[in-house]
Amino acid sequence: SAARRSSIPPTPTSWWSRRARFGPMSPAAKRQGRILALPLLAVLLGGPALSTWRLRQRTEGHLAFASAFAHAYALLVVCNLVDLLVIDYLLLVRLRPSFAVLPGTAGMAAYDDLGFHVTGFGKGLGFGLVPSAAIAWFASRRHAISGPDSKGAAG
Repeated sequence: SAARRSSIPPTPTSWWSRRARFGPMSPAAKRQGRILALPLLAVLLGGPALSTWRLRQRTEGHLAFASAFAHAYALLVVCNLVDLLVIDYLLLVRLRPSFAVLPGTAGMAAYDDLGFHVTGFGKGLGFGLVPSAAIAWFASRRHAISGPDSKGAAG
């Protein structure tokens, strides 16, 4: 994604060349990045968590860790795949609208580097394991926190 691309360079030399060409991020740009990252994380983690919790409710609380993990991880992989194919490849590599090109960096070979995006996809696959495991652990617990309408809730 664009947020990941702005913080994780493909190689140290390309980071330095981009920084030398474009300059460091302004405090306003850093603040904007943090502000945009919070809702994105909420959706990326909250969506699979809510969906897995609803799966638990549909199974009347009998959700195995492996099933919960597979469900949460599959949702994160789909998000990562959409990021790779739609945002990274189609929008940034093929169409490359002017708003996606940093001032002073037009024509840089890095914009055509599909390997960078595929590497980011691979990292996303790895990074998705921990939140998926956490979501699965909470959703598959025998005495998981239940909603007010759940059977057997203390009342």
